[in-house]
Order: sequence, then structure tokens, then C-alpha cells
Amino acid sequence: MILDKLDLELAKRIMKHQSINFSSLARKYGVDRHTISRHYLRIKNGPPVRKRRKSLIADYEAEIKEKLEDGDSIKSIYMSLLNRTSFDSLKSYSNFKQYVNRWYFDSKVEGKHLVPKYRYETPPGEQLQFDWVEDIKLHLTNGELVTFNLWSATLGYSRYHYFKVAENLTEAEMKNCFISTIINLGGVPKTVLTDNMSAIVSIRDGKKHVHPTITQFFKDMGVKLNLCKTRHAYTKGKVEVSNKYQNRLDPYDGKFSSKNDLYNGVEEILNQSNYQINSELKVAPSFLFKKEKGTLNSLPNINVLKSYLNNVIERTVNISSLIEYKGAKYGVPKEYINKKVLIRETEKNIYIYDIGLNSISTYEKQTSGIHYANGLYEIAKMQNESLEDFKIRIDDNLKRLAKLQEIKNERVY
Repeated sequence: MILDKLDLELAKRIMKHQSINFSSLARKYGVDRHTISRHYLRIKNGPPVRKRRKSLIADYEAEIKEKLEDGDSIKSIYMSLLNRTSFDSLKSYSNFKQYVNRWYFDSKVEGKHLVPKYRYETPPGEQLQFDWVEDIKLHLTNGELVTFNLWSATLGYSRYHYFKVAENLTEAEMKNCFISTIINLGGVPKTVLTDNMSAIVSIRDGKKHVHPTITQFFKDMGVKLNLCKTRHAYTKGKVEVSNKYQNRLDPYDGKFSSKNDLYNGVEEILNQSNYQINSELKVAPSFLFKKEKGTLNSLPNINVLKSYLNNVIERTVNISSLIEYKGAKYGVPKEYINKKVLIRETEKNIYIYDIGLNSISTYEKQTSGIHYANGLYEIAKMQNESLEDFKIRIDDNLKRLAKLQEIKNERVY
């Protein structure tokens, strides 16, 4: 109270340009004259300007600004940096977002007038929502533009996601993606919910007709199919929200050297969302999935699943951790040496599974040569050899192997 009166008197004297006797005011208010001096300077000069504290995030200032100007979301920028640095540098996402909002741009947006859409929660194991995300475009390091589709599936209770690159939007691809999803989940939900995609329904005379082959497929999978109301996509809002994760791919434009690396990278990047705190649930989907997984129904018989996967054949992995298929050789993890694996060929790719139909590797279809996915070609690193030189040596070895295979394939007449 005394200091408030002091500040008021100092302010009046400063405004009227009156002289101020610090010692006299100190006796009047019963405080030290240095206190009077400090209050005088604060009122005259205003509060001190808060200095920007040095943060490790500032090391990425140029990149953050550039990506913000390109329209990338804060979340996608955070995940991109986190994949290349450490948690110690960036801290939590909330810390990163607060820092970016404070120093890099004004994050305020005008509120929108929305019609309320009342929601409900599904019990564990009850529902899986799925959808396509179409025509995603990313460039390779050589500038080539790659356009692809994405399968997006989300469990209603835990919000556990499963993303998979889809070659096309056909009925066969939908079945393949669904089977991959339930194998990844380790079980089958009671119902599935999706929109009126052409892979599932046809519209005749203004009415929806589910394809008979689709009806039989979900019957064999032990699942009940439910369709969203026409033009009411928000009824599958949980998977619609998960589709927004594709924005996280923007910072990786031009970062992958091949289509295969891009496809594998996209799936890995997006599926990381299962281990991040959900802003609504306040826990990671992977945490709730541990509870939900036990409520899922058992997978269909393995022979039933294989019957829906086109062109599935068996191969035995050789001592070089390779399988041969139609003139080309493809690498698999070394633990599969001398074991049988399954190969499925599509128009563009070769998919390799273990006997339980768990995905092992994916390759672009080749007609010759030896091909190892990243990390599958294992040779010893030399003493004092830099990591960069080690990677170059691996690439050179793979090129020589491919060249040797081409020579072997030449016929001499």
C-alpha cells in the first residue's frame, strides 16, 4: 500500500517535471532511498524489455521460418526435426509449439461459426474406421514427382492408427489393405465404418448397393460393414482426423532417393503418431491400444486370408538373405535365412511376408539384379572408417552385385 502511494507521487512529479529528493521521500515513506531510486527509474523508463532467451530450438530458426512460409504445420515441422535430432534439443511438442507461436508468427485465427455435431464414444474392440487419402504428391531427391494414395484406418476407442501406401483405389487393393490392417492389429473389430467408396458400393437409381464380393469378404473376415450417411463424412470423424496427419509429410518433400524408400518412410513417419500424446485423450493411442487389443476378435484362418491375397507364392530364403523371383533377387532380414516366406506381386511392387502374413519388405518390381532394402545388407564396418565412407562402400558393393547379376543374365550364343 505504501509503495503504491510512492509510485503515484513519483508519477505525478515526473509528469510535472518536478525535482525529486530521494532522501526526503525515503524518510516520508519509511523506505531506503535506493528503493525510491529503483521505483523512479522503473516509472520513468518503463518496464525492462524482456530479452529472448537462447533456446536450442533457435538453431533451427531458418528452417522453421522457411517451412512455416511454405505452409507446413507446426506439428509436421516438430516431427521432422525430432526424427533428425533429439528430444533434449526440442523438448515436448507443447514447448516447441509455444516457442514457435511466440517468436515466429501470430497463431491467432478468427473463430468460425460451426453447426454443432454431437459425438459418441465406441467401446473397446467395437469399431474400425477406414478411408483413402488420395493423390498425395512428394518429390524424390532427383526432382521426380511421385503421386500416391494412402490407406488410413483408425480404431474408434484407442484412436490407434494404421497407414499404408496404396497403389490404386480398387476393390482388390482395399481387401489387401484391410487384411494388412487386422494382421497389424492382431485381431478383428466387431464392425467397420467407411464412406461410399467405389471399391465397396455402386450407386444405382439413387440407391447404394454393396458389391456382393465385398459382402462375402467381410463375412469371411467376421466383421459387420457399416456405411456413413451420404454427405455426412463426420460420422467417421476419427479417421477423418487421422487423415490430417498427411501434413506431416510436407517437410520430407525431396528427402527420399527412391519410390520404395519414400513409401516405407511415409508409413514409418505416419505410424509414429501412435506413440504421441493425443491432444483429446491426453494419452498416446498405443497406451489405450494395449487395453483394446484384448477385446478384438481372433484373426480369420490363415488360409482364408491367403485366398484373398492375389498371386501369393512361397520362397525359401538363401544364405545371402535373398529370395529369387522372376529374374531378380530381393533381400529380407537375416533371421529368415533357410525359412519360407510369402511373395505377393502387384502391378508395381513386390511384397514379402512371413508365413503368418506379417509384412517383411516391400520393393519396386524388378526384372534383374540384386536388391537390398535399407539396413538389410550387412557387412562389417572397418576400423577407423567413417560412417559416410561405410555407406559409400555398401552402395558400391550393391552396384557391383547388380552388375554381376546382369552379366550372368546375358546369354552367349
